[in-house]
Amino acid sequence: MGWITLATFSEDSRHQLTFNYNGDWEASGIFPILNAEYCDTPSGSS
Repeated sequence: MGWITLATFSEDSRHQLTFNYNGDWEASGIFPILNAEYCDTPSGSS
């Protein structure tokens, strides 16, 4: 348990995300945040 602050950038540096994540540092908890921010919306979703 603990916390981590993470800063990420898109390849062209036009999009940035910084967040503080509290709890288990396991990647399975961080990937959904990154996917929601940077990945395209699946087709058929609004």
